[in-house]
This record gives sequence, C-alpha cells and structure tokens, in this order.
Amino acid sequence: MLSSLDALAALPEETLVYCGHEYTEANLRFAMDLEPANSAIMDYVKWAAGQRAQGLPTLPSSIGLERRVNPFLRNSA
Repeated sequence: MLSSLDALAALPEETLVYCGHEYTEANLRFAMDLEPANSAIMDYVKWAAGQRAQGLPTLPSSIGLERRVNPFLRNSA
C-alpha cells in the first residue's frame, strides 16, 4: 500500500484524481484529527461542505490538493 501511495504522490500536481466514492467530508474529518493546524485542510473542509450543501460533488480532486490535505500522501516512512 505504501508503494502505491508513494507512486500516486509522485505524479504531477495537476493530475486529476477520480475516485469512485464521495467520502471527502469523512476523510477530511480524519485528516483534521491528525493535523488540526493544517490550514489547507480547514479551507478544503469549508469548500467541501459548501459543495455538498448544494448537492454537488467534491470530485475530481488533484494530486497537488491531495498532497496538501491527505496525510497518507505525506508519509515519513
């Protein structure tokens, strides 16, 4: 799994990420528990809540955004 995440993290920032589920808000709650001072996560939480309140998806994402808000793409192993 770590090898796969490292391969994703190495892609260009503008690479779009099309996952097959809408778990963004739940994933962001987890990320905020790990990194409560990460302003990129806080900004994305607000944006995602607005999208979902309008019935809009939060996807696709990008590798650049995921690097900033997804702790699994910033492992220290």
